[in-house]
Amino acid sequence: MASQRFWLPVVVAASAAFGGAMVSVGAADRKDEPPQVIRAQRFEVLDSAGGARMFLDVSPAGVPGLFLMDGQEKLRAALALRENGSPTLHLHDERGRARMAFDLGPGGAPLVRFHDASGNVRATLALEAAGNALLSFEGPNSGLRLAEIDGGGAALTLGNQPGGSRISLAVQTDGTPGIRLTGPDHKPHLGMAVTPDGTSLVRLGHSAGKPQIELAAHPDGASGLQLADQNGANRASLRVATNSVPTIRLNDEKGAPTFVAPAARR
Repeated sequence: MASQRFWLPVVVAASAAFGGAMVSVGAADRKDEPPQVIRAQRFEVLDSAGGARMFLDVSPAGVPGLFLMDGQEKLRAALALRENGSPTLHLHDERGRARMAFDLGPGGAPLVRFHDASGNVRATLALEAAGNALLSFEGPNSGLRLAEIDGGGAALTLGNQPGGSRISLAVQTDGTPGIRLTGPDHKPHLGMAVTPDGTSLVRLGHSAGKPQIELAAHPDGASGLQLADQNGANRASLRVATNSVPTIRLNDEKGAPTFVAPAARR
């Protein structure tokens, strides 16, 4: 009889709370046992003062969700499925504003997002579909992104607006380190790198993103300075070979030499 006294108020409260919504109770004709199944369109759990603290609901689109409220009936946590079937968990502050979200993206890739008081995403921690880890921070006019590169590299980028990279520090999959600075047009203007063979490179470009000045120091001791026109064609170069002999070369717009010093020996 103790079991019967526990289950009967649950059924009556569910019936009253749903305002006549269909409630189906399995094994209801067996008074000596609690029901095994309760079916309804919406379940609500009330506190001792009658305030709603938790409810389980299904949206008109057929999406289920579990929602938890505090003593002021402000939403503090929500666990639901999106229309595509992916789960999502949102945590809210004392004013009911979403501040933290956990999601699964395409292919089951996990994603955690942090929101400010205005609802803007300020930080993201994610594992992309390809398996690369990503950590990003976003401000009103700035952003920082730390990410893995396919194949084992890594990159750190800084920007002056969301999605706009101005400084990039990266290590490529072959181990090549590099730094790139971009202009307001988001095209590279300055780049520095060390190639796999040990050559040190510094490149300066213009608004078209093509390098116009290149300074190189090779591991065998040779070095060089190369100047290009706005189309990227080499027009002048100064090189010092491993034997310490310098060479100056001037080219026309097609790359053919017009002046070489010292002159080539015949």
